[in-house]
Amino acid sequence: MIKTIGLLLLSLLLQSCRAEKTVPLWGIFESEVRSNNSYTNPFRDVDLLVRVTRPDGSHFNQYGFFDGQATWKFRIMPGMEGKWKYRAEMTDSSAYLEREFTCVKGDLNGPLEPYDNNPVWPAYCGFNPVQIRCFHTGDRFFASNFSDKERKRFLDWVQQQGYNMLSVGSHYLNRQQTGRGNGWQTPRLWPPDPDEYRRMESILSELEKRNIYIHPFAGFFGRAAEWPVDHDAQELYIRYTLARIGAFRNIILNVGGPEPLLKPEEYQNGNMTRADINRVALLIKKHDTYSHMLSVHNRTGNGKGDYEQDPFIYEKWEDYSTLQGAKSTDLDETYKFITESRKIVKPVFAHEVMWYGNMYHEGLDPETLRKKAITLIMAGAFINFGDMNGNSSSGFSGCLNPDSASLQAHRIIKTVWDIFDALPFYELTPIDSLVDNAFCMSDGSGKHLIYSPHGDSFSVKFPLPVSGRWISPADGTVKPVSISSCEVTPPDKNDWILYINGESKP
Repeated sequence: MIKTIGLLLLSLLLQSCRAEKTVPLWGIFESEVRSNNSYTNPFRDVDLLVRVTRPDGSHFNQYGFFDGQATWKFRIMPGMEGKWKYRAEMTDSSAYLEREFTCVKGDLNGPLEPYDNNPVWPAYCGFNPVQIRCFHTGDRFFASNFSDKERKRFLDWVQQQGYNMLSVGSHYLNRQQTGRGNGWQTPRLWPPDPDEYRRMESILSELEKRNIYIHPFAGFFGRAAEWPVDHDAQELYIRYTLARIGAFRNIILNVGGPEPLLKPEEYQNGNMTRADINRVALLIKKHDTYSHMLSVHNRTGNGKGDYEQDPFIYEKWEDYSTLQGAKSTDLDETYKFITESRKIVKPVFAHEVMWYGNMYHEGLDPETLRKKAITLIMAGAFINFGDMNGNSSSGFSGCLNPDSASLQAHRIIKTVWDIFDALPFYELTPIDSLVDNAFCMSDGSGKHLIYSPHGDSFSVKFPLPVSGRWISPADGTVKPVSISSCEVTPPDKNDWILYINGESKP
């Protein structure tokens, strides 16, 4: 009997060991080494260097991280099925580890990248396009005094509504301002403290299980936050943070925010200038082994009364534009703000453009809310939706209590996203020249999507005749249509979307 139990325990142990060496595609493999040496500062005195070899024989290098108690760890996000090998060694030769694991097919979405076939839009791994449905939260989401029970209730609601991304105020560091981060016990990531990082990572892991991606509103260097000014310390902070969370598939990155170029005095007394942003952005790229999308939160204007939508648009490190502005209900202004920002083709994050109930935004009644959301997507932007009652840390976005949600507003934005998800929006890009008096996206050949916000007639400039269908965003009505004249009139004076599927009418 005892022998049988022993064999059973041994079998279970071996199964456990084998399970630890098998990781799904885009999952996280984690291992550790221990050093018996004593260090004055284990974050600076020694490094764990890891050489990783993919199944195809190619390789890359990455850092591990000190995790307390004489333990260093490293994490690998495998992006290829097959056998992976790794060699981890302390730079003082105090510890060494060389082993392998197997990456197997799974059902996880990979990291977000610009879509290979149409970089207007983001896509999982660059080839699986996705409609980003982002909701903005204030400062309490990662706080320990926001209970696990409250967080679970909020996340359950988020999933029920179809959101797949959260933009979080106090994430890496706390925004220490009254009515915002003050009072919320968010993880303190600087100076580096493994216990604080583990608190954050446990929540990132929960989001990863729910397939929810995350955008750090304040990024590495946030307004009114305590981050290092010394350049060497800044690199240590970036490197350590990315060594810990870089293997998470469900993150995108942000240098800093909100708008460091607008109020530089609130960034450690002016220590995050444009030159600093470019410098630390390159450090982030250097230490981000898994190449997550990177941006910076851009200011509304340039101080001269003119829009400066994205002063970093031409920087090679910027993978997507993060914009705030077009806070009015003028749809032409909204469309122009987004399309004129894209001087080169990359995804545009309409971050502070669709904040319902925000004190700095014009009021959005249900109809205008719907029309503005459609206009933003027609301009080629993915949306960060806020539900507020004042600033960005107020209302439902601030309290995260589903009882406080403006349910009608969330239903409207969800309906808009659902409409576009039922269409091949990812094949299309804004092209103004094909239509007069309406907003247009097209694949440049035969597929066109046209939006008439007020039911006005418009003229088209592509080959006719064509067939398609009218879609009513207000009530979901769908009407087939054949078009043989350049002048097109919607079914009535409500807003209508016209989808032309690329098939010519016989």
